[in-house]
Amino acid sequence: TYGSTPSLSLMDPKVLVGIFVGAMLPFLFSAMTMSAVGRAAQSVVVEVRRQFKEIKGLLEGKPGVEADYAKCVDLCSKSSLKEMVAPAIVGIASPIIVGVILGGSGVIGLLCGATASGFIMAVFMSNSGGAWDNAKKYIEAGHFGGKGSDNHKAAVVGDTIGDPFKDTSGPSINILIKLMSMVSIVFAGLIAKCNWFSTDYGAAPAGDRAVSRKGRAASCGAPFVQSSGSSSGSSARSSMGTVPVGCSGVTSSKVSSVSKVSPFRQYSMVMVSPAR
Repeated sequence: TYGSTPSLSLMDPKVLVGIFVGAMLPFLFSAMTMSAVGRAAQSVVVEVRRQFKEIKGLLEGKPGVEADYAKCVDLCSKSSLKEMVAPAIVGIASPIIVGVILGGSGVIGLLCGATASGFIMAVFMSNSGGAWDNAKKYIEAGHFGGKGSDNHKAAVVGDTIGDPFKDTSGPSINILIKLMSMVSIVFAGLIAKCNWFSTDYGAAPAGDRAVSRKGRAASCGAPFVQSSGSSSGSSARSSMGTVPVGCSGVTSSKVSSVSKVSPFRQYSMVMVSPAR
């Protein structure tokens, strides 16, 4: 946008929608990383079963028979890279898509929502995952029936969820928040110029008054938007030639028009253009 700052008000629909989208992203990201851990672990399970079946004497533990450890390490390495492609795309593309659609106000709401819910989610997953892991170790130390008891079986199931909670999803939400913030900064120029629902393009900065095209105007670096077919005597509210005032010596006839503006953006500028 030109000549104004993004809205920070919760009454702005773009900010509110951005907050809801941002609050949802940590949950989506966590679900994707948890599923990725499950798929990677399942691939290792399938490989271990294959080796037990094909390598004679491995299951019985016969001397001199060794497993193919390199294959399992290779599976884990490939899965760790492949499975994180989709979550990374979510973190990178979300600020850009929201920015192009909702503008800077939407990105501000996105970052606020993602930071608020992401922080709580990260603390919750790290602590709950650690609690599950410690519960299993506590039972294995001889408490509540020890190994082989029903309590131990339940703790093993809990630790199966707790490990990706505390080792994968919880810590990675911190990276998600920082990644989205950096992407928003890098693509700030694109977001400012290319957003569908902009209502600030060509508007006068706050504190300045707007005049019609026939009055004296000052460019001051702000673009002059001229719509085709508008009459020379139209007011600032109905004409698309509104420019800021603050300098002198420049008339509207000397200000060059910019590229064509979409009908939605023209309608938005008519609704928000200040009166003469």
